Amino acid sequence: MNKAAFYDYIIVGAGTAGCLLANRLSADPRNNVLLLEAGGRDNWIWLHIPAGYLYAIGDKHADWLFKTAPETYDEIIDAACEAWKKLTAKPDVIRSFRMRDSAHVGQS
Repeated sequence: MNKAAFYDYIIVGAGTAGCLLANRLSADPRNNVLLLEAGGRDNWIWLHIPAGYLYAIGDKHADWLFKTAPETYDEIIDAACEAWKKLTAKPDVIRSFRMRDSAHVGQS
């Protein structure tokens, strides 16, 4: 097998977590790590200012602008493990998921 085409780890996303993970994994010279990033250069001013993400959300410079369908989360509840079934905050967690989804699809 061609060494250049073989990777022990493939990390998708070169954000903070992806870069940190790639750095730690590649510290071991036995690991061959591929780090993929689909975004362009981060030379837009709002990407470097604290709380600049507020301007980046929904802007074509920093957001893929993908739309998703709302989830009911019923299948998650039905397939839940015992710990999830005993979770007292479950209604709050599901409510926060639904609120987040509503915000993402433009509903209130």
